[in-house]
Amino acid sequence: MTENTATANRSGAMTKFVLTTLIGAFFFLVPVYVGGTWTIPFDVAVSFITEGFPGTVAIYCLVAILASAALSTVAELQVRGKIGVESFDARYFRTGPAFLGFRILGGSSRS
Repeated sequence: MTENTATANRSGAMTKFVLTTLIGAFFFLVPVYVGGTWTIPFDVAVSFITEGFPGTVAIYCLVAILASAALSTVAELQVRGKIGVESFDARYFRTGPAFLGFRILGGSSRS
């Protein structure tokens, strides 16, 4: 790698970092006036989704929980050598034994 390429890569990485930081700061920290009240853009987005597609939120949560349990299980099986890594390396999703158990078993909420 040449010095110019390394400098360009570092500059591009810094630009991405700064841009995503500014977007995140705006999304979570900057108040906006919407519907007669002050709130943050994150709340506006969440309210839009939950009010416009109430059934979709529950389905999305269920899919996210099931995907998390499946990926954690696959990662643990890959680390133990029970399944190969050829097609998909899920080791990034590996967790500790207790958290793996919670992910597989799920939680229950009581009202």
